[in-house]
Amino acid sequence: MFEITHSRIMLKDEFVDWLVLGNAGMFDKTHLYCIDYAMRNLPSDSPIIEIGSFCGLSTNILLYYKMVHERDNKLITCDKWMFEGAGSNEF
Repeated sequence: MFEITHSRIMLKDEFVDWLVLGNAGMFDKTHLYCIDYAMRNLPSDSPIIEIGSFCGLSTNILLYYKMVHERDNKLITCDKWMFEGAGSNEF
């Protein structure tokens, strides 16, 4: 028997702390390290694609870290966002 444990690296970022108060969305702050690492180590200036942007919180975080790391990559977002029951006669 064995147990796998995962440690999480938490970045503290005052801008993101304020952003999550004013921008609706779902975001796990433990992902900041991953976004920071990815933006810092992008291999090219190819576009970045975010699939599932919901209310734009993660989009704004991606844009912020693009700015922090002075990346010129175009950011493309998409989301076929339909609120529960929207467009149906189930109301």
